[in-house]
Amino acid sequence: MRLWNIWFIITLITLSCFILFLTYWNISPYNKNQKTEEDYEIYSIIIRTITNGKLVILKDHTEEGEIVKDEEIKAYVLRELFELKHETLKNFYLKNKFSIFLNEQILRRYKINCRLIDSEEFERIFGENTEKGWKVFYTKYPGSCGIITVSRVGFDKGKKQAFVYITHTSGSLCGYGMYVLLTKKRFLWKDYWVIQRKVVVWIA
Repeated sequence: MRLWNIWFIITLITLSCFILFLTYWNISPYNKNQKTEEDYEIYSIIIRTITNGKLVILKDHTEEGEIVKDEEIKAYVLRELFELKHETLKNFYLKNKFSIFLNEQILRRYKINCRLIDSEEFERIFGENTEKGWKVFYTKYPGSCGIITVSRVGFDKGKKQAFVYITHTSGSLCGYGMYVLLTKKRFLWKDYWVIQRKVVVWIA
């Protein structure tokens, strides 16, 4: 009986460690392996409308957006984007519980002219003085159109509707954050994502 108890305890501990490992691997706040092609397709559509082919610097990880933190902004967004489905918003909240790293190779596959900037580099450039930081930034990235951040993309169950948060900043007093609602439309024999509506929630 004593040997059985020891075996049971060892098995239980091993199983618990395995579950913890899987949990960390799949939902770690900065898990590089969490990426979906659908997210990058959505990013590419919106970013191209902002940059017109210019070089853009993207923060290398996703950010959740103001709707997650502020009930007033949430109410405003829901009022403006009245076509937004509850299931799409729910998926947006679920996916944005954790941040993920972006993949520059996939972004370039979607013909986005971009470079990624990590938190350490961002802090080195802008940490002490934002105004001076932008001069340093444009010296390092001449011809770029500024910095863009993106959230994870929320989808409805049928992957016919998408919802995402984007910020674009190009100076100390030049930037905005917006939510974008997209829908999938069929043209001839193929489905295409199109921007249905945008709502700006802050301007600098």
